[in-house]
Amino acid sequence: MNSHDRVGDASATKPAIDRRLFLLGLAATAACGDSGSDGVSAESTTTAAPTTTTTTVPPTTAQAPTTLAPAPTTTTEPPLPDTEVELALIDADIAATSVHFVEAAATYVVAVPEDLREPFKASLDPSLHAGVDAGYLALFNKCTHLGCKVAPCDAAIKLDPLPAEGDAAVESASGDAANADAVAEGEAEGEAGAVDGGEAAEPSGELVRQFWCPCHASAFSLLGEYRGGPAMSALYNMPIEVGETSVTIRASAPVDGLGRDIDISGLPAGEAC
Repeated sequence: MNSHDRVGDASATKPAIDRRLFLLGLAATAACGDSGSDGVSAESTTTAAPTTTTTTVPPTTAQAPTTLAPAPTTTTEPPLPDTEVELALIDADIAATSVHFVEAAATYVVAVPEDLREPFKASLDPSLHAGVDAGYLALFNKCTHLGCKVAPCDAAIKLDPLPAEGDAAVESASGDAANADAVAEGEAEGEAGAVDGGEAAEPSGELVRQFWCPCHASAFSLLGEYRGGPAMSALYNMPIEVGETSVTIRASAPVDGLGRDIDISGLPAGEAC
């Protein structure tokens, strides 16, 4: 037997393989291999996508409030500083001009006559009593209407209109006939005091020192009382502490002044400055 015959015999003894089963096995093996690789890749891709979406959206949401709602700004003015002033300087200016202006505290210091101190204390805040006892009021230089600056000035005394001819004597708030007496006195002296009913009397030529707001024509007495115009009340007050040689103005703690209808001094109102 030659070698060719042996090969033929070996082939003859091998079992036959079913072609259909062989092909099915190859297909199953290929499917398994594809499923393993594709499955991992697909799972990795599916998981990564939400991660990317999640990390992209939050920064946009967090930045929105910063852009749409910036931090608010404030326009509140800082309080005025408490200021100490030499007492001798205040007294000298009051003697010369009736007022002393303290620029740092935006305040006018005026003298309170001794006979008016108790009446003022009865109507003012207790924090102002020490200053009034010492004979001083510190008045904020801002009008109680819109906050315009007021300044002292000398103005002609504003006279009440004269009564019409035949009218009864016009009495003052204290009950006397001051206006009627003034008219009669003027006529007796031959002055040109007689005018048509309801018209203003001629100025007497006397002046009154007052605080005047040039913006809207509010007027205040030298002690800060309301005298006319759109102002809502008397001038604001600053508490003061009087020492032996100096006065400290507590400008950081202003206090409401007298009411609009309170008149303690009886000082007359003046015309426009």
